[in-house]
Amino acid sequence: MDAKKAYAVIKQRNSGKKCIECKDYGDFFGFVFVPQDLPDGEVFGGACDTVDKKTGAISTFSPFMNFALFDRAKTVDLSALI
Repeated sequence: MDAKKAYAVIKQRNSGKKCIECKDYGDFFGFVFVPQDLPDGEVFGGACDTVDKKTGAISTFSPFMNFALFDRAKTVDLSALI
């Protein structure tokens, strides 16, 4: 599964929110969604929603779970998701 397909899966669960970040963690993609009315540049943090590349299973990932994996993740350009 590529990032665009994973985004289509996770977006359904986050209707009414906007995606501000997508990262490729190797086995899964991680997405950060925020409320539509959150001002640009406002600090928002926590776990990200994930989609497993092989199964499409939805879960969550927090950087505190594995800092090394978080550091290796590759940023996906949000324009590639649409």
